[in-house]
Amino acid sequence: MEATEIAKKVLSGEMSARSVIEQHIEIINKIEPDVNAFNLFTAEQALIDTDEI
Repeated sequence: MEATEIAKKVLSGEMSARSVIEQHIEIINKIEPDVNAFNLFTAEQALIDTDEI
């Protein structure tokens, strides 16, 4: 799903920002060991920040 579609769904209430972040955290946790893209991955902080949206 493209970012614009995600934004529309969040704004309409069809999806929550938290669910979007949780899905992305799950994907990152699956592939990060193979790609090693992050020096620091703060999933907990992302969830805290999302709850403030």
